[in-house]
Amino acid sequence: MKDPLNIGIGTFFIILGLYLMNKFQDSISVIGGIFCISIGIGIIAKK
Repeated sequence: MKDPLNIGIGTFFIILGLYLMNKFQDSISVIGGIFCISIGIGIIAKK
């Protein structure tokens, strides 16, 4: 059973990453967005 809090935090990081990538089109923000998304996926995937 996954912890709902982890799913919430992970979803928040993914949304934050997508927001950064859409709002600021420069390379640093895209890298930061990908980093945030990977953290979010890692939090959700963690048992």
